[in-house]
Amino acid sequence: MSLGKTILKTICALSTVTAVCAGSVAAMAPAFAVTSDGDGTTTDTTVSDVVLDWGVNPESGGGAYAGGCNALSAGTSGNAGSAGIWTADSVDTDGNPLYRTVDEDAHAQILKPDANGDLQQVSGFDDRCTNRNGTSISGRTGGLTFTPQGKADAEPTYSENVVRLTGGTGTVNASKGIAHIEWKNASFTIVYYGGMTYWSIADPVLDIKDGKGTLTGTATGYGADRNDPSKWETLEATTIHLADFATGVKNGDAEQIVFGDERIDAQPDYLGVKAGSGQVAQTDANKDWWGSFPESWVAFNERTGQTSYWYTTDGNANSIQPRKVASPISVAWGDAAPSTPSNPGGGDNGGNGGSGDNGNNGGDNNSGGNGNNNGGSGDNGSGGDNGSGDNNSGGDTDNGDSNNNGGDSNNNGNNNNNNGSGDDSNDNTDATVTYSNVTLRWGMNDETNSASYYGDCNFLSAGKAANTGSAKVWTQDFYKAVDGNVSIEKPNSAGQWARASWDSKCLTRDGDNVTMSKRADGRSVNTESQVVIANGSGTMAADGSVEISWKGSWTVAYYGGMTYWSVTDPKLTLDANGNGALTATASGYGSSMTDSSKWVTLSPRTIHVADIRNVNLQQAQPAHGFTVTPEYLGVAVTASGDHGGQAAKDDTNAAYWGSFPQSFVDFQLETGQSAYWYTAGGARDFAKVTLPMSVQFDASYKVDVPADSPVAASAAGAGAAVAGSTGSTGGTTANRASTSSGTNGSAGSKSSSAKKTTAQQNTGATGDNTADDGTGRSASPGANGNGATSAADAGPLIEDNARTIAAGSAGIAAATALPLGCGWFIRRRLGLDPSAALDRLLAGR
Repeated sequence: MSLGKTILKTICALSTVTAVCAGSVAAMAPAFAVTSDGDGTTTDTTVSDVVLDWGVNPESGGGAYAGGCNALSAGTSGNAGSAGIWTADSVDTDGNPLYRTVDEDAHAQILKPDANGDLQQVSGFDDRCTNRNGTSISGRTGGLTFTPQGKADAEPTYSENVVRLTGGTGTVNASKGIAHIEWKNASFTIVYYGGMTYWSIADPVLDIKDGKGTLTGTATGYGADRNDPSKWETLEATTIHLADFATGVKNGDAEQIVFGDERIDAQPDYLGVKAGSGQVAQTDANKDWWGSFPESWVAFNERTGQTSYWYTTDGNANSIQPRKVASPISVAWGDAAPSTPSNPGGGDNGGNGGSGDNGNNGGDNNSGGNGNNNGGSGDNGSGGDNGSGDNNSGGDTDNGDSNNNGGDSNNNGNNNNNNGSGDDSNDNTDATVTYSNVTLRWGMNDETNSASYYGDCNFLSAGKAANTGSAKVWTQDFYKAVDGNVSIEKPNSAGQWARASWDSKCLTRDGDNVTMSKRADGRSVNTESQVVIANGSGTMAADGSVEISWKGSWTVAYYGGMTYWSVTDPKLTLDANGNGALTATASGYGSSMTDSSKWVTLSPRTIHVADIRNVNLQQAQPAHGFTVTPEYLGVAVTASGDHGGQAAKDDTNAAYWGSFPQSFVDFQLETGQSAYWYTAGGARDFAKVTLPMSVQFDASYKVDVPADSPVAASAAGAGAAVAGSTGSTGGTTANRASTSSGTNGSAGSKSSSAKKTTAQQNTGATGDNTADDGTGRSASPGANGNGATSAADAGPLIEDNARTIAAGSAGIAAATALPLGCGWFIRRRLGLDPSAALDRLLAGR
């Protein structure tokens, strides 16, 4: 008997089933951030102008085997064009300096201690390869200290450089050990082998809760091959963990995270952390420095050529191994925020143009070594292969090097619609174009507009939905098709955009109920609804970068509204290379599985709703708009708790493997929807991929209704609907590997009224109609049946999280027939909805 049937039989056989089940409607969602104590006083403090100081590790300022030294650079360094050692005059392919000690656009500055131990801005290119005493550390690869010739005292073999990021914003609750702080548009670059390999980090986000936490960010950079100096490629932007704070202690016995007066000090995990196969075994000789940076950090650096610099490899105390240990992080605001030192040498900074800081090529050497070489390095010659890659990628945020022409392209000053306004297409390289009537259109993903296992369907609603007071399927009172600047549109049978309505929110363009089936084009059968938000305003700057903001909200409702959250005041920011993000304020509600009286407002926060890459802004401006598919495919994400993590990428899911942005998923851990936004190993994974997003600078940019596609007669692949007979019996179970042969529920045929679609369960015949539950065991074969939409249409698979429970179709039908609360209670006990993490928070925060 399957797990689902066992629980159904046990719970629903109780004489008090109705009372028990009805009392658990509280079911839904989300972990939350408490905003007030029982007496109503606010305990979360909003903070701004937050400063983050971090040296990454000593090796990131240490003497290198080639290129003089490793160093930190302000902002996102652009495309060098090939692997080579930087000089003071080195520029990227757009003419911007590669090395910078300050980049105001990136809210970044590179500092290091002087002889008195006071942090000062690095004065220039040469200064990056000296220690606090002004002694060159170029080529110093032996241990933590050395004694310079003619001197008696030992000095550091590394510069002790630190990146300072400013402008952070967020909330802190020191009494409860909670913090969420973001450094938007901030970035810095980690440069190894004098520039032969480098990569950048943008938009760091610090989250702390219960004495533990993470620092995440977007990694970009360049890849090369030390065996092939002609190789040079842009690496895909990836969200990674910059630091984990999971051990609760620092270097053995001290608190890992300390909240002070307007400051937080934290020691990232490294000691004792296991990495991949390249890490040497821990021994008595290396235990004091044995460990690793986070897994996602190491994985990204497999492509930059720096991999083994981020965990322990062969080497003793006199090698670079002790320099790899992660450095402490300090965060401060208000009166505790450090003042920003000025540039002592006046020279090189910020993204402006050339050299600035003096000439000579970094005394520290060497020339050419070009590209590959270096190998030597004992412990990972890596370098060679370095990094790099072509162009910006940097993406999001980026800046410093605004590189790139781009924008200029601008033209027509088509000040939102009104082009003509003056600067015409050729001659506006220094013109800023202003827009005031920009429209954003987006359906998010197919799953957001598809059938659900309860509550008819998932759907979009205009405006910020009111508080339902508990987890329950919406009534019409909570739904809006229009609210201020925001409306919901969907295709009609004539292939035209039409206003959605309460009655049509779960119907296809032909008037049929949405089902769990696939279309012939491989997409989910869905309503094809889009949120349309008008009257956006912003600019395209002279360098081509774009910033547009909208006023308004929309709500994303799953399970007919039993879990929902809202997006408010989205803002699109793209750099000159067309890389950036759509950010917004996310808000919503959470409840408790064990206490139906609990219904808690989640703490609003800014998230990346979509990360965007490679918009051709030079074409977009004269075209009066653009359409782009936000990042999803290939994006790795970290998800934890009862929702489960991202499934491993393999041949069966490679075509749709990925995720929405990390901050997006983090928020969904609190709404109970998290695994609907990344590949979780379930049969609905194919429906989670982001849909194209359109930005219309004015009405002359048309967004056509996509071509229609019929329900597939047969669709292979995880989550495919198998057209079949009305439920033959005797189907066998199948594990995840075989889901490609098709899982469950056919679309069936239209009813005579042409309004409903019967979900004809094909539970037999092929014998492969069920997926495993994520633990390797198979769900029991279901009986056949013609369920009505909602639960019956789901077929045997229920998938809310990475554990993917597959229950027999008879069980689903039974659950559907039960009182709503009971079905919900069963789902919660199956582990499919909101997590125990929420319950722990409700009990303890």
